[in-house]
Amino acid sequence: MALKIMKLATKNKFILCISGIFSTIVVNFIGLSHQTGKLTKQLLHNYSLLCRIYDINNKNE
Repeated sequence: MALKIMKLATKNKFILCISGIFSTIVVNFIGLSHQTGKLTKQLLHNYSLLCRIYDINNKNE
């Protein structure tokens, strides 16, 4: 499928332009998803740390 698109793209500049735009969107989306995943992981880690601190403080009272 990709090979057919590339053959068409070399013949048709419009398809080449659309393919480039689509590829850019996909790459940016994947990068954004990766960053969001890393931030979510850090947020959950910090939340679990706060829960542990809160639990320790409640046991000491």
